[in-house]
Amino acid sequence: MLAGLLSMLLAVSPACADDSQCETCSPGYWVVSTYAMPQHPGVCPKQYCFQVYRKSACGKLQRSSMSQLQHGVDPNAPTCIFVHGSFVDIDSALVDAHHTYGWLKQGGNGRPLNVIFFVWPSSDAETILLPTKVIENGLKAAHNGIYLSALIDSLPPSSPVCMLGHSHGTRVIAAGLHFQGGGPIHGVSPPRRPQTCRRMRAVFAAAAINHTWMNPENRYGRALTQVDGVLNLINHRDAALTLYPLVSPTYGRSLAKTGLTNFDSRQLGPYANKVHNLNVSPIVGVRHIWSTYYTRPEVSRLISGYVYGPAGQRPHNLAVTPSFELPEDDESAGPAKMAIHLPLPEELDEPVAIVDASPVSAEAIETKLESAPLLVPPAAE
Repeated sequence: MLAGLLSMLLAVSPACADDSQCETCSPGYWVVSTYAMPQHPGVCPKQYCFQVYRKSACGKLQRSSMSQLQHGVDPNAPTCIFVHGSFVDIDSALVDAHHTYGWLKQGGNGRPLNVIFFVWPSSDAETILLPTKVIENGLKAAHNGIYLSALIDSLPPSSPVCMLGHSHGTRVIAAGLHFQGGGPIHGVSPPRRPQTCRRMRAVFAAAAINHTWMNPENRYGRALTQVDGVLNLINHRDAALTLYPLVSPTYGRSLAKTGLTNFDSRQLGPYANKVHNLNVSPIVGVRHIWSTYYTRPEVSRLISGYVYGPAGQRPHNLAVTPSFELPEDDESAGPAKMAIHLPLPEELDEPVAIVDASPVSAEAIETKLESAPLLVPPAAE
């Protein structure tokens, strides 16, 4: 079975007979999958049936439930939700989860942290080089932002949330925040929800979204209304994102390449102060894959102020750089910005337009998980 198959990979110490009685283990992490949910953009079920797994630090990866997750999350500790990018199969997602968890904990110096890995179906190795598949996965990423929003709503409001996304995972997050702010995704409008005092922030790594998409009236124009701050990891050397504008005429320069331009800052007004840039080009280099980030302990330390909070406050060790060495025609250089706190938008009047659809069978993901091979952890570059 899955737990036995992955025990050698995922167990970091001898398994306890009863996780609930283990006093030496850290809480471990959760895996929340949307594989069994409709993936056609704009088609959502009336009820969200997440597949949930729990990995205790002393035990094995085991099937769980949303109810157990809600009761297992420490409401007094911050929560980090990691969202992977495109072309990541379930095997790689589980391996990355194992290493990313240790990487995040290393950056926090033992501070408590709830960690959830949001897994969505993004893999199709046979068409990895086709621009049409990149576009399709981008649309699917935005669709999964609806599911991410529902996951956030299920968490204790007292726990501040940091969403950490890589590549198209940042699009999942931007879409989810836009949906949280009352904006529609693929024609689906969010339901009315009571306003809470939840604190939220985000960290974007290798962000595969246009630098204009969070501007007002743009694709995810309400995303910044929901967060205290977004830390954007800039990498001018990312080879994959160099080709990003060539994917489609609607694609421009990526946020990870340019940050916000002066035009973007004027469009956003005071909301531009919520976006902070951190140049990791010398640390990460030309590679785009997530393992080049989580094998760098210094990156974990640099983002720890956003991951662990308090929300919206710049940590003392965060070297935020407001401008970079960009081509002369780029307008991203500007004065340094400090984080500000703006009120959440008022309750919106858009009607709820959730399309009724039967969820797809869970057999595919179950079979894949149970047959997942043991993989060798990626080595540091």
